[in-house]
Amino acid sequence: MKEIRQRTLGLSCPKPSVVRWSVWLLLWAAVMVPSLASPPKLTATEFRTVYLAKVPILATWATNSLPGTNTNLIIGVLGPDPFGGLLEKLTANQTVGGRPIVIKMDADAETAARCNILFIPADQQAAWLGLRRSMGESGISGVLTIGEDSEFLKTGGIIRLLPEKRSCELSLSNAGAQADWLRLDPKLKRAAQIVP
Repeated sequence: MKEIRQRTLGLSCPKPSVVRWSVWLLLWAAVMVPSLASPPKLTATEFRTVYLAKVPILATWATNSLPGTNTNLIIGVLGPDPFGGLLEKLTANQTVGGRPIVIKMDADAETAARCNILFIPADQQAAWLGLRRSMGESGISGVLTIGEDSEFLKTGGIIRLLPEKRSCELSLSNAGAQADWLRLDPKLKRAAQIVP
């Protein structure tokens, strides 16, 4: 009966193995094609957060900047949390060289001096200038400073994030970027616009 129906309609049924492979191919395409498309655009806040979470992997501090193997790697943020808790979530249980990453929000001068990375949001540039005056150059030594203000690199910062452009500028002329306490991975330098 089945054979007669196929002949009268002029159709031939594919073999079960062909059907099975076709279904698998369609399922694979449905799963893989969206992941092969371009990655989703990050918001400015997401870009800043991801950048800060990944910088510790691309920087190496001298042993005297990170004494002992049981010390934390501290990322400090001047002012209130601009990330809505996302930075803590991204760095939770993350270690660099066996050192857990610890986030310190609302960093004051004492906390900033103990940080390995200090992030200065654009709205905290005045606080950054005050911190630089109160601590002097030696107080900031050993701290990788990352900021957003257009004047940040001119005021001694090392990396300036440009979240709107999803990129950064790196000042190699500032003392911190040339100091013996910090080595920046070439990947970080290639991804940045080098500013004299």
